[in-house]
Amino acid sequence: MKAITIFLWTCMLTHTLGTISERDEEIYMLLDKYGYIERETNVSQSDLNVDQLSLLKKGISRFQKSFNLPVTGKIDFRTVDLLGKPRCGNEDSFDFLKSSDQNRKWSSLNIKWGIYGDYYPNGFTAIAQKAFNIWSNHVNLHFRRVISDANILIAFKSGKHGIIRNDKASCLGRFDGMGGILAHADYPDIYKNAIEIHLDKDEDWDLTNTTLAGKTNLFLVLVHEIGHALGLDHSNEFNSIMFPSYGFVHIENFTLSQNDIHAIQKIYGNST
Repeated sequence: MKAITIFLWTCMLTHTLGTISERDEEIYMLLDKYGYIERETNVSQSDLNVDQLSLLKKGISRFQKSFNLPVTGKIDFRTVDLLGKPRCGNEDSFDFLKSSDQNRKWSSLNIKWGIYGDYYPNGFTAIAQKAFNIWSNHVNLHFRRVISDANILIAFKSGKHGIIRNDKASCLGRFDGMGGILAHADYPDIYKNAIEIHLDKDEDWDLTNTTLAGKTNLFLVLVHEIGHALGLDHSNEFNSIMFPSYGFVHIENFTLSQNDIHAIQKIYGNST
């Protein structure tokens, strides 16, 4: 748990009219990052500042409703505990079974993936292939590692970082050191261009077939990000690999949940 744990000491906050506290500002920024702050269009910055407390309360309510928590619009222990867990950096969009948009899928059944950059841990190639196989077990997609001309580009990045295809161009997401954002991924491109998966280089990655306390299992995170790269949104089902927050699950005999299988087959059809 990162700095967000300090919020637990201030669940009942006193606000002055039109302003929010520094701690509430941190919560606001997290909710905004994950897609829970909805601003009116054509609103001036001064109006936005005055209405920030209202936007915060609505954002908290949306977050609570999304995860079946009591909807109070106030920060409580369960809300802040879930909000502060290490997780995927993609925004939460729970159109999990609506992801059959033809612009959100690969047109080819043969998808090439590659590892890029000057760093990746020993054993990563085998972990990545295993993660891709988790999805190909249920749909007619075939994944192959290549050295160049990949459809899905994978790299370990730190802090504010560039994209793989053009390191001078900044990635819209950024990493925050150990914990917090673990990884993020593109969705399939409407023009069928190559897309990217970024993993936080500063995490204490677990490369084993276990879930070690204090470490983050690389295989589980990569299965999740590949789900995005194939077109899936986040799921609010706790047993889904597409749940946005990292969970400690047994991976020795890991399988997708029925919700995951149904969602990916809705896009690509059943495996033959």
